[in-house]
Amino acid sequence: MFASILKARPGRRDRLAFAELHLIARACLIAILAALLARLLWVLVTPVGPLGDWRVAAPRFLSDGARDALLSSYDPFPGTPATVAAGGESVTDLDLQLFGTLLNRGAGTGSAIIAGEDGVQQSFAVGDEVSPGVRLAEVAFDHVVLDRGGVREMLYLDGALPADTIEVPDTSSAAAGTEAAAQAMIPDFEFEPRRTGGKITGIRLPITTDPALLSVIGLRAGDVIVSVNDVPVDSQADIDQLKSSLKPAARIRLMVERGAQTVPIAVNL
Repeated sequence: MFASILKARPGRRDRLAFAELHLIARACLIAILAALLARLLWVLVTPVGPLGDWRVAAPRFLSDGARDALLSSYDPFPGTPATVAAGGESVTDLDLQLFGTLLNRGAGTGSAIIAGEDGVQQSFAVGDEVSPGVRLAEVAFDHVVLDRGGVREMLYLDGALPADTIEVPDTSSAAAGTEAAAQAMIPDFEFEPRRTGGKITGIRLPITTDPALLSVIGLRAGDVIVSVNDVPVDSQADIDQLKSSLKPAARIRLMVERGAQTVPIAVNL
């Protein structure tokens, strides 16, 4: 092909060379397009991500024994007396009293207000001598650590003050006495049934009843109770129910025959 191009005339030779290059470029583009189409078809047939056949790992759970061992070794409250005691430190027996702490967690320092035997409160920084031979080693939220000749001892904030005891008076006996006194103020009325044609038709009190006693429930001599709380009186049980209802704070509605009239009476004891 190239030999024929070289033997051709110069003008024709340039045209042939351009046509050959055009064919070569077209073949390259067709090859690239075919490769891209093949890759696209492969992606559509096997949709796999850029990381391959990646899957989320299944969660791993500790066994019961391993979980118990882990929880038993973890202390959610570091610095408590139990943890510090395990490290060989104990509560100091010095006559000192801790009133407050100031902890600088960023710098790892702090200070504390401590009173000695004289009761005078002073502020001490970490490293200061609190008393002869005793230095402030560490400051925590609720306690400090003292270095007493190489022995570390703890001094806690004084939180052992007993709470005020409030005595609650026993009102049960007083209430019972008050109720008994109020019950004693209500007379024990002797109610008698009124009979008409052999049937009970009301309640009357003996004529000999003191008018002052009758006034306690708003009655007068000669009154006859014909209904209690809108229930007609027609049996001995109704009379007994009225007697048992006469208690402190009772509210009873009575209908009373007074002469030729029937009047309502509200009993408030």
